[in-house]
Amino acid sequence: MRNLFACAAALCSLLTASAQFTAPKEEYLQHIVTVDHPDRVYRVGENPHIRVEAYAGGIPVDGVKVAYACADEMFLPALTDTVVFRDGVAVIDMGTMDHPGFRECNLTFKVGRKTAKKVVKVAFDPHKIKTFTRMPKDFKKFWASELDKAAKVPLDPQLTLLKHLSNDSISTYLVRLTVGEGNRYFYGYLSKPNDGGKHPAMFCPPGAGPYKRWPRAEYAKKGFIVFSTDIHGLSPELSDKYFKDIHDDVYGYWGRGITSRDSCYYRQVYAGCSRCVDFLASLPDWDGKNIVCLDGSQGGALSIVSAALNPKVTLVCPSYPALCDLEGFVHDRAGGWPKYFRNVEVADSDREAVLSTLPYYDVVNFARTLTQPGFYLFGYNDNTCSPTSISAMLNEVKAPKTVYNTYTNSHYNFKENLDVALDWVLANLKK
Repeated sequence: MRNLFACAAALCSLLTASAQFTAPKEEYLQHIVTVDHPDRVYRVGENPHIRVEAYAGGIPVDGVKVAYACADEMFLPALTDTVVFRDGVAVIDMGTMDHPGFRECNLTFKVGRKTAKKVVKVAFDPHKIKTFTRMPKDFKKFWASELDKAAKVPLDPQLTLLKHLSNDSISTYLVRLTVGEGNRYFYGYLSKPNDGGKHPAMFCPPGAGPYKRWPRAEYAKKGFIVFSTDIHGLSPELSDKYFKDIHDDVYGYWGRGITSRDSCYYRQVYAGCSRCVDFLASLPDWDGKNIVCLDGSQGGALSIVSAALNPKVTLVCPSYPALCDLEGFVHDRAGGWPKYFRNVEVADSDREAVLSTLPYYDVVNFARTLTQPGFYLFGYNDNTCSPTSISAMLNEVKAPKTVYNTYTNSHYNFKENLDVALDWVLANLKK
């Protein structure tokens, strides 16, 4: 009996300790940030206000200062002003704009040892934002020539079935394509249904940087033949150590060769992406009707470029596309990633040459030539691919377009965003 009591006491002690150190299910410092126009869109001259509501352990925050700075997007000074929480609420006057664009506010406050930070952006007449990108007279001729050169090189697709990435319903292959002169290779994963039927195809080009691509089995499960590709000649089946070792050699490619349209790194990348579309169209189980380009950031840019260069593409679905309105920072306005003339420094002696090169690679000019329907996703709080640059691009699209904003998004998508995008794609496939 004595041992039974001892065991019971020990069990109670363990349960008490477990309860004492259980991880909290909610954050101690909770806050929500809203603006007085739910869609975060204002007319030039209007004055938006931010409402910050905060609670510490469920108690309204009071007497705490919120430091903030407001200015045109990506041109903020250091934190310059403060407001004070009263009964859990602080209100920030964002000021206004006298021209179409995006205004940004960075705010931060601290309660005890907990610090909250937030970026808030609002739009002023976003449909009136004009691009700085000029269309070169020989733009179409230049790219027609590049496509002709790429097409003269046989794709020579090499497919290797990857059993560890396949199952009864989906087969996944490692693919190597020769997409340009000098043994320019793209590697990627091709995933497709095993039902023996004909299927729509989807091309998923990569985001920026040297990193491992992955199979997009979620789309294969929806009935697509999906090709997810790299653009640097790197097999995703190489080791993590290899990718780590070569990172510095590849990183920064977006700034290479930008003093000439003929030496720019993206020259063969853009043409290579069009060849990936040709590859998908050559597959015997393609339905012969539908090729969708879909991905985000640099992948969003390459989706637009691929659709503009290759008429076999039938739908385009980019998220927060990069490489838009690339001269923005030259004109003291937020430009698109990779932020030429800010993050990508340009020597004074190269300035004019770079300004002559960028229009051939600016997604704005490809968007101008689009004919395919598109579904465009981006968030207002993105500090990588600025909504200013994306809006400037979208305002040049004459093809049918659906724009889907999640105002609190930064440089990512919620799953719900992707679900809406896929629903749009499925609804717009040719039968």
